[in-house]
Amino acid sequence: MTVAGAHTVGAADGGPGLIGTGWSTRHGDLPVPHFIGLHAVQALPLLVLLLTRAGIGRAPRERLMLIAGPSYAGLWVILLIQALRGVPAIAPDSATIAQLGAWAVATALAAGLVRRGNGAAARQTITI
Repeated sequence: MTVAGAHTVGAADGGPGLIGTGWSTRHGDLPVPHFIGLHAVQALPLLVLLLTRAGIGRAPRERLMLIAGPSYAGLWVILLIQALRGVPAIAPDSATIAQLGAWAVATALAAGLVRRGNGAAARQTITI
């Protein structure tokens, strides 16, 4: 770890970085999870807008957002752990890839269950 106030983990600040962001290409960098966490205030409302425009009803949209919020937080935690372990964002190690895979599968399964449950509720309503 570096001194307090620095954002690169595993080396001194400076060195090669991504064009436009300056994020380290060789070590963990705390601005990566910071960027993801900060932009949740844009990403989650945008998801609501996209779900609305896709014609998804209010109840399933609310259930999907109850999945999206914690899922987004889970992504943030994965990226924070990656940065604190000193792993660069552009070259994730096998542990990070496994975490991202588990996160993606869990999110997809939860969203699929919401969508499937919504279809069953609609069929019950029609048959009554």
